[in-house]
Amino acid sequence: MGFFRRQTTAPVQQLHALLNEDATKRIARRVREAELQTSAEIMVRLAAASGEGEVRAIAEAEFIRLGLGALDLQNGVLFYVALDRRAVEVVVGQKCAEKIPVEIWQQAANAIADGFREERPSDGIIAAVDVVAPALAEMFPPGASDTVNLPDVMEDQ
Repeated sequence: MGFFRRQTTAPVQQLHALLNEDATKRIARRVREAELQTSAEIMVRLAAASGEGEVRAIAEAEFIRLGLGALDLQNGVLFYVALDRRAVEVVVGQKCAEKIPVEIWQQAANAIADGFREERPSDGIIAAVDVVAPALAEMFPPGASDTVNLPDVMEDQ
């Protein structure tokens, strides 16, 4: 998806130009708020340079690497944003895929892409969290947690 202008800065500088520390904190705060309403685990992965291969495969590998694939309840959600590829992937655990319609995940990916297109990336990511939060709260109510507390936002440094 082409959702922001290509810049001439290095990938990590580009990431920080698009999403400064305040924006990242706003995203993390919204993820934490959403997680209070559900036992699901939500993570945003901001990759300045995603590496080689298909973005979907990279996102799925990150889902595993970051610990979302090891959740007993299989209710992890990863918003993977590959800035260098201008791509968004939403990777979810098996139970999320079974219980929540694919249209919800597509709406979330579209919200992120729209946010970058409108040069308001943090608003797009927050909107994506807001899209999935009600469904996660309904299907995975709080209290049935894996007692795992993963980071809310991971970004390249």
